[in-house]
Amino acid sequence: MTLDRPAEFEGLPAEFSAALVVAAEAADSSDDAIVSTSLDGTITSWNPGAERLYGWTAAEAIGQNIEMIVPVAQRSEHSMIMDRLARGERIDHFETTRFRKDDFRAQVSLTISPIDGSDGQLVGAIWVAHDITGRQRSEQLREQFAAIVESAEDAMFSTDLQGYVTSWNGSAERLLGYSANEMVGRLYGEILEGEELEDFEQAFARVMAGEHLSHHETTRTRRDGTKFDVSMSLAPIFAPDGSIVGKSAILHEITERKRRERDLAESLALIEQAQRIGHFGGWAFAVASNGPLICTSEVFQIFGTAERPNLTLEEYFARVHPDDLERVRSAALSAIAHESHYELEHRIVRPDGTQRWVFVAGDVLADATGAPVELVGMVQDITDRREAVEKARSVER
Repeated sequence: MTLDRPAEFEGLPAEFSAALVVAAEAADSSDDAIVSTSLDGTITSWNPGAERLYGWTAAEAIGQNIEMIVPVAQRSEHSMIMDRLARGERIDHFETTRFRKDDFRAQVSLTISPIDGSDGQLVGAIWVAHDITGRQRSEQLREQFAAIVESAEDAMFSTDLQGYVTSWNGSAERLLGYSANEMVGRLYGEILEGEELEDFEQAFARVMAGEHLSHHETTRTRRDGTKFDVSMSLAPIFAPDGSIVGKSAILHEITERKRRERDLAESLALIEQAQRIGHFGGWAFAVASNGPLICTSEVFQIFGTAERPNLTLEEYFARVHPDDLERVRSAALSAIAHESHYELEHRIVRPDGTQRWVFVAGDVLADATGAPVELVGMVQDITDRREAVEKARSVER
């Protein structure tokens, strides 16, 4: 690099000039931005590293004031730097912000050395800037991620290849009852036993083979001995070279959801039993989307057909006795049109040709605007009752 020497640099000792030549050659091959300035801040040299970092060419920068790359918010620190240089101080690893030509702000680590004249007086400075924008972004991302992990409602932790805990968030403390100080550096398997330990070891082996395990439902035991249900997700942690160096784990408590599922299953079983005893079933038809007719198992039993999804309303009408069809269709369509309740008795014809009597009742559900969206109802086999009534009437006659 050729140094354009201002008047202040004239008369420097030969050894200093030689040092400048060596420094210039080193600056040309450096990845860092190396800039020299005179005492008033005029740029006197600008290496290729400075061109890459700041965006201005040497021709554009030399002769300009160094403040061209100093944001207004950093002008006071720039004055402080010059004062320290005037006292003969060298400044190392000073992290700050600098402008680029494209208006992007680069984060840099500055090392600034004074240039003294032959009389020992300060005549300028050498500014070496190392771009730390990527590093600071990575640090910010790590800090943001750490904050997200720490504030997450789910328990999150990580282990190394041997299963020793390397991180343990606040929710893991709350969920499992062990603090981060107790767990980091400890084998995670030490707080498990029995089926829970076996389940973890199997899951750990799968993850160490490179597999991602998502929403694996299992149980865990708190420090106080209480058991709870969790949905566990595990994933390998990869090093930059692609090798697996550990695993990350997320535990989401699902105790309440599992309880509701058990309660719902019990309720559905009770409903199905009641339907079998009473010979009635439930159904629903999405009016707005003309969707399928959703039926409970007992409806198919009543109609003598195999259970299957996506049953259409027309298929239901096809099982209605021909002499009753118009009356049944009219009642259902009228209920939809007037958003009203309807009920009636009619005959159905099973696939084997046998006829049954059913009682049907339905209600229309509307949305917030009053438009009908769903027709829901029930159907009950009343054949035995109808036959009993007819038999009683015949006896009376």
